[in-house]
Amino acid sequence: MELLPTTSETSLERGSWFVFQIRNNTIRAWCSHKSGLERIYLNEKIISERRGLKRISEHIFNLEDHEINVTFKVISIFQGTLECTLYEDGRLIKSYLVRCVGAKPFSWKNLLLGLLGGVAIGSVCSYLILPPWLFLILIGLIVACLSVVFVNKSKANTSRMVVEEKIIN
Repeated sequence: MELLPTTSETSLERGSWFVFQIRNNTIRAWCSHKSGLERIYLNEKIISERRGLKRISEHIFNLEDHEINVTFKVISIFQGTLECTLYEDGRLIKSYLVRCVGAKPFSWKNLLLGLLGGVAIGSVCSYLILPPWLFLILIGLIVACLSVVFVNKSKANTSRMVVEEKIIN
């Protein structure tokens, strides 16, 4: 049996764990950032499992004659922001927020530069009337060079994911 965490934690590789306490019960919610798989544990036992492919996913079950609702909500795919909230009988109990700190995983500047580079390459190739095979070789070389640059940049990226408890007013 796998060891379940006692505190909320997150990582891109292992997913996010959210730990809630209700009376003498521990509810753990886990989600994978890669596959979308979600699991809800009551104490040490899995009570709900599904692949969440929507922006909002709910897991509803009963605990000691109370309706418990664990909700995963993707706030921003581009910024890597996710919220996990626990409700008991419709009342908000606790909410966690996962977000990236440091360098952001998505940048409008990088997207715009990539699009402008593509337009420039396409314009030069059409102006010079290059044969299709030469055009494909040129595109292949550019993609290879950009791949090396982005891999090295991602290794130097200092961003990390954190779990924060949201303040309930």
